Amino acid sequence: MAELVLRLRDRELQRTPILHTRITLGRDAASDLVIDNVSVSRTHAVLIYVDNHFRIRDSDSQAGLLVNGKATKDCVLNYGDVIGIGKFEVVLQNSAQEPPTEPKPNRGKIGDVGIETLRPVRATKPEGLEAVAAADAAAVATPAASEAVAAAAAATAPVVRAKASGADFAIVLKIAAVVLLLILAALAGTVWALENKWISV
Repeated sequence: MAELVLRLRDRELQRTPILHTRITLGRDAASDLVIDNVSVSRTHAVLIYVDNHFRIRDSDSQAGLLVNGKATKDCVLNYGDVIGIGKFEVVLQNSAQEPPTEPKPNRGKIGDVGIETLRPVRATKPEGLEAVAAADAAAVATPAASEAVAAAAAATAPVVRAKASGADFAIVLKIAAVVLLLILAALAGTVWALENKWISV
């Protein structure tokens, strides 16, 4: 199966199998191959498979498109060719002689609106990109996020323990019933006191 190998300074970042006959490359999260970097346009290029060969087409990107070091707008690709996108390289490789196939629509309906799912499974963002690494580090270092995770774990811990044993679950139910009765009693006392106060006035 053919695949795209994303590299940065001769370091491999990720591999994306070419499952269908049209693959978009760019910074936009909706791209099939996401390259999250300011040197890459939102929709930088499109890779298509037609007449038993691959073509790469520039989508009016700001930085332009290179194939084996030469600028191009539309170019036929061979296996092993190096596509330059911003400061990244994308290499077209083939691990088996299986051409990509046309996507088969998976149609569903929400109300009267038809929906078609044509996009192949999208690869995750490259772990080697500085922007992604910085975002992940910021999320881990945020105290609010850590406190939220701790609070969620503390809140769910009694439920998990209750489900672990039928006896424990029964105890939890009894405690909840007692608490509910106490709340109802307190409310009834409050209502009674208010009624007496109103009558006395």
